[in-house]
Amino acid sequence: MILRYVVNDILEGLRSDTKPYADRLQRYLHLRLISKSTDEILSQLPFDGQPLDRLLRNKQLEKLDHVLETIGAFGLSHYANAPSMSVSKVKGLCGRFWHNPDLSANTIKSMFFLCNPRHRLNFAIKLERWIDNHRERSKSSSHSQDGIFFFEQGDWIVDAGELQIRRLSRWRPNGRKRIAMYLGYESGLPVTDVHLRLGNERKWYMECEFPNGECLKCLVNYERGLVWDHYCERLLTFDGRLIGLGPDDEEDSDSADADMAERI
Repeated sequence: MILRYVVNDILEGLRSDTKPYADRLQRYLHLRLISKSTDEILSQLPFDGQPLDRLLRNKQLEKLDHVLETIGAFGLSHYANAPSMSVSKVKGLCGRFWHNPDLSANTIKSMFFLCNPRHRLNFAIKLERWIDNHRERSKSSSHSQDGIFFFEQGDWIVDAGELQIRRLSRWRPNGRKRIAMYLGYESGLPVTDVHLRLGNERKWYMECEFPNGECLKCLVNYERGLVWDHYCERLLTFDGRLIGLGPDDEEDSDSADADMAERI
């Protein structure tokens, strides 16, 4: 009943043009952050002939597209790649948009491209629900560009053109010791040159190339809360702590990456 009063008050505000649009829309989007059951409640409340939860999701994506298009259209890529630009800043404008079931693969790619390379890992660890909603069985086997990770035919994949998200089947280290150290650390077992799937059903390899020559290459273990930065060959926890893999590495809890520190 209290939520219904709140909704009616916000809807009246939407119909009024006495306040700036951004202020009215922000109140509108905050409804989705009240509780996990909010969408179910809002789906019972129509607005302009359609369920309110659907309208909220559409408005959220409209604002997200506007933000990303503005950064690109006005040449703000230098700002997007600055340390001050982060996933949390976009969340402040658009809410937890990565939970929106209607989020498109193109928007995912745009977000990855506009983020600073460090922030890309922070965004990658938030995508498990989106991956589960968009995955399908692969029709052929494949491998990563460097020939280390292999993905069997019939395993899960999200094929979004330049962005490939695939569940790991097996691997071949090709003489690269750090990746072997990582997989051994993660499994807690000795690993061979060719090893069957390590870990669990919630481990995904993400690979994407961007027009400016940069790339995203990471392996995310959503069950263990670990992300392997394959490009820089480093292992981090979801809260940004760097994990040492060899005698020359040191685990430093005080050096947590601030860009990864925000929890999902």
